[in-house]
Amino acid sequence: MSTRFLGIPAVVWSLLALVIAAIFVYVWPSDKVPGDTTSIRYLILRWGHTLVWLLIAGFILLRSVGAVTLANLLGTLAGLTYLAFIATLVMN
Repeated sequence: MSTRFLGIPAVVWSLLALVIAAIFVYVWPSDKVPGDTTSIRYLILRWGHTLVWLLIAGFILLRSVGAVTLANLLGTLAGLTYLAFIATLVMN
């Protein structure tokens, strides 16, 4: 199994995903949160995109060490989390 993509080690890709997650801790769609929003909507908008990148980082690391089943679970969770984030973002 190759632990490289485009010649770059999986650890570097995973670290890049963690850096992006760290950026989204500070950058989030706060202007899309009305004053009367529910707590679950706020939670999804505030931490959803960060969670997606954390799950992607875990996916990359687990795939690189051969834990394919668990990695696929994290990848699926990342996709579902992203769908929830986008759906929450566009709903008013």
